[in-house]
Amino acid sequence: MKASADGARRLLSSAALLGVDGTSGGDDAFHLGDERRQREGDAAHALVGAVDRSFSTGRRLTVFPGRVALSRGDATLRRGTTMALFTPDDTALLLIDHQLGTMSWIRSADQEEVKANALALAKAAVALDMPLILTTSLEDHAQGPLLPEFAEIASKEYESRIQRVGVVNAMDDPAFATAVRAAGRPNLVIAGATNDVCTVHPTLTALQQGYRVQVVADAGGSMSKSADEIALRRMDKAGAGIASTNMLLTELAANWASPAGQKLIPIVADLIPAS
Repeated sequence: MKASADGARRLLSSAALLGVDGTSGGDDAFHLGDERRQREGDAAHALVGAVDRSFSTGRRLTVFPGRVALSRGDATLRRGTTMALFTPDDTALLLIDHQLGTMSWIRSADQEEVKANALALAKAAVALDMPLILTTSLEDHAQGPLLPEFAEIASKEYESRIQRVGVVNAMDDPAFATAVRAAGRPNLVIAGATNDVCTVHPTLTALQQGYRVQVVADAGGSMSKSADEIALRRMDKAGAGIASTNMLLTELAANWASPAGQKLIPIVADLIPAS
């Protein structure tokens, strides 16, 4: 334990590179800020103190943009979610539980808009040759079958979808977790039919596992607006990026004149509201 703590302290003593200001943000948190607001020595001292607490309490040290926090587990240093934009080459798309029954429970957003956005994401993944992983929960119960349009958009992924039999958190399902690892991408775009159930739990797990995550908020909804807002706030605070479908697609396009941009133009155009 002593050797590990010393090693972590040495690593974090170079924290001035992160621009840490050492300002207290709670019992076990320090805010990352402009290095001009605090001398580098103070920043390193603040982080070393956090490391000492992590090893004395058995809680994990994690670093987010704007924040260093302790949580249960080993001491770890994790990249934040806003350091680089996602690209088709480093990103996989996870679409969770867009089933006929589950979609009918959405009350926080227009169900047809949510459906159109989820299908647009699938179209984009196919067009850009990105890994696309589909999963459902209890298809023979009230949740119902997966939206049939997915079979037309991504027939292979539809046939190989992960059919969970009761696991709420998709990342806890061994077959789904294996598929995510096999995709081999550090960045995950996640959209679930219900943000407060289908999306939030796998997002938190993926973040804990070191993935960078963007949640496409308008490709899902919740049973109430308040439930949706709470779920999005929780994922945001945990380090996930919160995006809209249009935001995500244009981020992947980067340049309309590029091959990726050309493939995405018709998909984005279909989402433009009719005048």
